[in-house]
Amino acid sequence: MNCKCETEREGKRKKWFIFLLLLFLILLILVIIRIKTPDNLSHNITNGIGFILGPNTTDNSSSDDTAAEQENVAIFGHGVIKIQADEKEAEVDFYNPKENKGKYYLKFELKIYNDSIKNYETIYTSTLVEPGKCVKKVMLTHKLKKGIYRAVVHVQPYKMDEDKTLTNNADMRVKVIVE
Repeated sequence: MNCKCETEREGKRKKWFIFLLLLFLILLILVIIRIKTPDNLSHNITNGIGFILGPNTTDNSSSDDTAAEQENVAIFGHGVIKIQADEKEAEVDFYNPKENKGKYYLKFELKIYNDSIKNYETIYTSTLVEPGKCVKKVMLTHKLKKGIYRAVVHVQPYKMDEDKTLTNNADMRVKVIVE
């Protein structure tokens, strides 16, 4: 009789051990997926504004700040850019949101990380893009081989004034997938 109870207890322990082991493995997999997924991919924005940036900050001692200087810049979000291998022409979606109408032009640069120079190199630079307009096809400075590249989309806003005054800028980390 004692033997049967011992066997049942041992069986329950094994079941609990297997259950806890499976639970641990599932949690471990979820943590690994979260660590491996960059924030800009887990929050990939394809329809709308990625984030809004305010203009360059200045000290608050000047009392003649105008409302126009305090308006925000809307910038479209990017996560992944796909490019065909061994082609200089590429399709992108560099968009200046309508919310910038009457306020800001945007200029875009696509920069990929170059392991040989241990820095980012610019492979495309746009002209000024008007609010509500976008750049769909670009000519890269050189062809890329198949692979996944760390990259940055550098966005430089310019005020829509006579001087096209530079304001703040943004660097958004993206992945460039060359197929």
